[in-house]
Amino acid sequence: MSGPKLTDLLSASKTAQYKITYKITTAGAGAEGFSGEQTWYFKPPQSRFDFSVSQGSQKLTFSFFNRSDGNFYCFNAGQVQCLRVQGTSSPLDQNAAALAQRSLIDNPGSYGATFTSTKTIAGQAGQCYDVKANATATVPDADFELPAKAAN
Repeated sequence: MSGPKLTDLLSASKTAQYKITYKITTAGAGAEGFSGEQTWYFKPPQSRFDFSVSQGSQKLTFSFFNRSDGNFYCFNAGQVQCLRVQGTSSPLDQNAAALAQRSLIDNPGSYGATFTSTKTIAGQAGQCYDVKANATATVPDADFELPAKAAN
């Protein structure tokens, strides 16, 4: 079975414009009426990430904009407020899936990939790969030593 090289797809993603929305719903005790969405917008070098959650009649939305004129956080909890932020990374820096995607795009040579299949996802043709890191690293215990004694 063969498909496009993963490195070719990763290279194309550096200039591709796209929008992805993930819908989140919950079920079970204590989760009644809770739902949310994440929407990622990419038009390199700009990006935007929207996160919204709802429970009952209450809704909270916040957005992070990475634009040529700066980085901004906007919040909507009944009234919209936007703040310019300096030296702040994207909220996706805490999202494991987004970090894995960024690592693949930025360091494709660090991974080996074998094409496995094609699938239709949300009406779009997609390619699936088995991806493995090419190298492993060890982290010594010395890396976790405090540089000074902690105060009580």
